[in-house]
Amino acid sequence: MRTFAYLVFTCFISAGAFMGALNSANIWSGYLLGFGVWVWFIWNLDNRRRKAEAKRYK
Repeated sequence: MRTFAYLVFTCFISAGAFMGALNSANIWSGYLLGFGVWVWFIWNLDNRRRKAEAKRYK
């Protein structure tokens, strides 16, 4: 359930960043933020998966 909440927040933040980039003079900052949020989400998802796997292994 927590992963779903993180996914929803990631979608809202990235959508806002991409929409903001469309109206900005410098679009790269919005794109960087939008894609950076997705990279951070996937990285944290992988870390949580590794910790759960290590806990199961113990």
